[in-house]
Amino acid sequence: MTESSRGEHLVDILIAIAKSEYAQGWSRYGELAQKLAQEAGEKAIELSAEDCARRLLVGHYSGVLGHGLTAGMLSQLLGGDPSEFQQTTWEATRLEQIFRDRMLSLFQAGEYSLTGFDQDLRPISIPPELIDPELLRFDSDKIQMGNKLIMHVRATRDLPQNSNPPTPGPKPGQATQKDRVFDAARAILDDDAKRPPKGRGRLVRIVQMVQESYLPAGIGIRYKLNTIERMIRPAFKEWEKRNPDK
Repeated sequence: MTESSRGEHLVDILIAIAKSEYAQGWSRYGELAQKLAQEAGEKAIELSAEDCARRLLVGHYSGVLGHGLTAGMLSQLLGGDPSEFQQTTWEATRLEQIFRDRMLSLFQAGEYSLTGFDQDLRPISIPPELIDPELLRFDSDKIQMGNKLIMHVRATRDLPQNSNPPTPGPKPGQATQKDRVFDAARAILDDDAKRPPKGRGRLVRIVQMVQESYLPAGIGIRYKLNTIERMIRPAFKEWEKRNPDK
């Protein structure tokens, strides 16, 4: 498999989204990045606005940006007016957050797939519901999820196979990761030998059992306990109402 066939770096995905959906904002972000490059002592005249924007996204000017944000907060506390440099850092940070929020929403909606490899070089696909802001890093192609390190992270756009607009929800006959969690919890509840006794802590124990034993290895990563609990709590409560003696 070639590098390009695996997908794109996350920073390239964000840039494409920003250019497509926030053209003026992206242009302005480039101008601000050039100013920050000058503050960092670089000869920004030799770098295009987009080059500077990319370098800012991957953390190249993090020291300068952090200094400006800290100075701005201190200035506010003392009742002073922010300098032009401080205003530049604020505006750049605000625009970047807009781009990041939009990118996150697209990943969580399943419009992009996030994949990588574990330390044994086995492929891993990260379910949309587990993608949070901390995972979308631009300074590295590695992700730490609990005790699992995911390397060579790439993203691909999940385009529909025909010209019809995609409909929300799973495709017919295709089980989602959430379906598998529900199925695992139901299997425990319906098994008299494995079902935890009724009472305090029952839901917590079922959540632990789902995480430890019931999810297929093909998922590639372990769901967090609180994620599983949020998924199954409504169904668990409904099951207990229907089965008061179990």
